[in-house]
Amino acid sequence: VILRGGKEPNYDAASVEAASSEIAKAGLAARLMVDFSHGNSRKQYKLQMEVCDSVAAQIAAGEERIMGVMVESH
Repeated sequence: VILRGGKEPNYDAASVEAASSEIAKAGLAARLMVDFSHGNSRKQYKLQMEVCDSVAAQIAAGEERIMGVMVESH
């Protein structure tokens, strides 16, 4: 599963928890990727660093369900 955002960003800890719970309910390993771009940065590439800071803090706090990230190159 890739959290890309939508009408609202979905990279925060609550969104990771909600998505992970849904994945686990389906009987799958709760592992997901967070897209720093698209809806999560509200399509403003400079905001990718805010998403990065949040995801890095979650991982530093012990979050193990985030297995990767997607970052726009331009």
